[in-house]
Amino acid sequence: MTSLAERGQIMALVSEALVAGARQDCACALIGLSRRTLQRWQRDQSRGDQRPVRLQAPKNKLNPLERERLLAVANSAEFGHLPPSQIVPRLACH
Repeated sequence: MTSLAERGQIMALVSEALVAGARQDCACALIGLSRRTLQRWQRDQSRGDQRPVRLQAPKNKLNPLERERLLAVANSAEFGHLPPSQIVPRLACH
């Protein structure tokens, strides 16, 4: 998500590039922004990000005790040097 302040800075930089002779599509491509997004930002500069904010936790989120146990195993001397992709199969065999 891009804050209104960041959007203003980006639009100012693109405007500066246009004054210097750059094409809008080239300036947008250089910073990884679509021309359509820039046009939308320019049309309504006071409107922030309209995506809904997620207020709920995922249903499969670990509770504090589960997280503590998981970290204890992952950081143990036996498994601390291994990535999760190797820890899980080894634990599944036990």
